[in-house]
Amino acid sequence: MTVQERDTRDARLFAADALREARSAMASPPTEAGYFMAVFTLLAVGAMFPAMLAEPDDSDD
Repeated sequence: MTVQERDTRDARLFAADALREARSAMASPPTEAGYFMAVFTLLAVGAMFPAMLAEPDDSDD
């Protein structure tokens, strides 16, 4: 594993954790700062790893 591959893997793990927390924050009673950070997290994750925000493909039905 190269350094770049390791860094990408680590970034994906961090992004997955951040995305989980952002979605949790958006489902909770909102605070201005919390909601802003959740939206910022969604935008950042979407810019780095767009596939992480993709809806599951339901075409198998």
